[in-house]
Amino acid sequence: TLREEAEREAHDKLEEARREESTEVERSVVLAGLDQHAAAQDDVSLSALRADNTARAADLATLTRDREGVLYEWRVEGASAGALARKSADEVACIEHAGRITGLGFHVAMAMLKPGMNEFQLQRAVEEAYHHGGARDLAFRTIAGGGFNSTVLHYHANDQPLEAGELVCLDSGAKWAGYSADVTRTLPVSGRFSPRQREVYEVVLQAQAAAIKACRPGKRLHEVDEAARGVIRKAGFGDYFIHSIGHHLGLETHDANPDEPLAEGAVVTIEPGIYMPQESIGIRIEDDILVTRRGPRTLTAHIPSSVIDIERLMRR
Repeated sequence: TLREEAEREAHDKLEEARREESTEVERSVVLAGLDQHAAAQDDVSLSALRADNTARAADLATLTRDREGVLYEWRVEGASAGALARKSADEVACIEHAGRITGLGFHVAMAMLKPGMNEFQLQRAVEEAYHHGGARDLAFRTIAGGGFNSTVLHYHANDQPLEAGELVCLDSGAKWAGYSADVTRTLPVSGRFSPRQREVYEVVLQAQAAAIKACRPGKRLHEVDEAARGVIRKAGFGDYFIHSIGHHLGLETHDANPDEPLAEGAVVTIEPGIYMPQESIGIRIEDDILVTRRGPRTLTAHIPSSVIDIERLMRR
């Protein structure tokens, strides 16, 4: 019947669009210099870690192994928040690898983003790139909010078109061997920040740098928060930073959060933001930070965050 023919034609067009989009993701993965082969090499180099990782103490965790016999996730039993907050070198390696996979998704986002895309198209491209990189799971539901939606902290509809001149706040993370990454970048849909967008973005970036510098053993998260908040307040945007600076990261995206100072080996997110609904400008920048005696180490520093680097990548 005519109706059946129309339905078949619509289905064929949808499948063709999906194939084209998947091909574009693969092309962007290669352009990012992080293709499947490179990801596979990384996976091989850490396979022993996944297989041999052991609990820090017998009462902290038991290991659950998948059918291939590799570590997939930890089942934590009776561990204290303080113990969970102090990550072993093996755990840090897992989080860092999750961050590398997450970086692949963000590179694809920057390469593919253009006016007229739907928020969901961007989400799907990012998450497909994670699978190319070897991730089985997401750390959490991806946020891809454009325009006014960038000002909504936990926006999950991801169903609106992305318009020229807007920003899109992309908050996403891959999970690897049971451990999460959590990254946010705010990107110009057209490939270049407007002067106003750039002004606000630079303030958030400076606030993040101040907070990261404060991530040292013995500091409390409220002190780290104040380091960022002071920068934002001084720039005149104090009323528009409406959440805390970050959280512990590990087996859970919002991991055990002990009521005690940061310890060496803690991994925390640092994610200041400025949200101005009246201007449809929401900017958040988030990275994953390892606390060490020698100073903080950004585990996700390979993901571009400066205006210059983002615009350069989006011009490719």
